[in-house]
Amino acid sequence: MNFKYSTLRENILASFLLLHYFFVKFFTHKALLVSVMANQKKGKVAHNNWGDDLNIYLIELLTNKKVFICPNCFLTRKLLPRRYMVIGSILTFYPLDNVIVLGSGILNSNMIKNISGNPWDVKFVRGPLTRDVLLSKGIKCPAIYGDPAMILPLVYHPHGNKKKYRIGVIPHYIDTNLPIIEDIMGKYCDDVVIIKMKGYGNWTDIIDSICSCEVGISSSLHGVIVSEAYNIPSYWVYFQDYVDGWSFKFYDFYMSIGKKEVCPIKITKAGQVDDLYNGRREMQSISAGLVDKMQIKNLLLETLKK
Repeated sequence: MNFKYSTLRENILASFLLLHYFFVKFFTHKALLVSVMANQKKGKVAHNNWGDDLNIYLIELLTNKKVFICPNCFLTRKLLPRRYMVIGSILTFYPLDNVIVLGSGILNSNMIKNISGNPWDVKFVRGPLTRDVLLSKGIKCPAIYGDPAMILPLVYHPHGNKKKYRIGVIPHYIDTNLPIIEDIMGKYCDDVVIIKMKGYGNWTDIIDSICSCEVGISSSLHGVIVSEAYNIPSYWVYFQDYVDGWSFKFYDFYMSIGKKEVCPIKITKAGQVDDLYNGRREMQSISAGLVDKMQIKNLLLETLKK
C-alpha cells in the first residue's frame, strides 16, 4: 500500500498544506507535523477510523498545539521536515527519515520489507515485536513499550460509572456491515451495544461507550487497547478471515502488557457472545499495569512540547 501523492495536482495541493504548517509553526510555535493515516475535510477530522484519528485529538489535548497531517508529497520527500509518528501501525507506510517515533507499530509481518529510512529518534514503540523488527533493520530502539492510547485514563475520565450493557462489540471498521454483526444486534438488542470506530460522534464517545460495558469483544486493535487501558475485561475476536499477518499488531500490543498467551476467537454465531460473557471471570487477569502510563505520557509531553 502506498500513500504517496502521485499526480501533479495532488502534489501541488499537498504542498500548500505543508507550507501552511510551516507558516503556523513559524508565527505561533504551536504546530506539529504528524504522519498518520487519518483524513481531514475542511479542517475537521473525517472520522474514518477512530484509532488513527486519535492522533489528532490526543496530541492536541496534551500539547495545546495544532496537529497538521503530514502529506506524503514531493515537497515532503524533498525537504524531509521533522515530523512525528505516534498512534497506529504506520511504520511501513511512510519514509522514516527525520521522524521521531512515539509509540507507533507495524501493521503486519508481511510489510516489514517496506520499512525505509532512518528515524531521527525512537522514544518508544507499541510493543517488542515492533522493536525486534527495527533492531533487525539497524534502527536503534529502546525497550520501552506502550501504545499512546494507554494513557487515556490519565487525561480523560468517562462520563458515568454505571454499566449500561453486558457486552460491547467493537468491530474493526471493515467488519461493521457484516451479517454476523447484524445477527448479534438482532439477538441481543437490549444488553449488547455495537461500538462503531467509523462515523462516530465525539471522539470521547468511543471511550464512554466501551466503559459502559461489562465486557468488550473487539476485532479492532484500539477497541482492545481502550478496554485494557480502562480495565474492562476484553476478548480479541475476528469475524472474517483477514490478510496474512493481521495478528502481528495484536500480539505486539499484548506482549507489551505481558499477555503472551492470548489468541483470537472466531465469531461465527451470535450466541458465542454469551459464551464469552459467561467465561469472563476465567480470563487472564488484567495486565495493563505493566505499561508505565506516566512514563509514556512524560515522553510524549517532553518530545511534543519542545
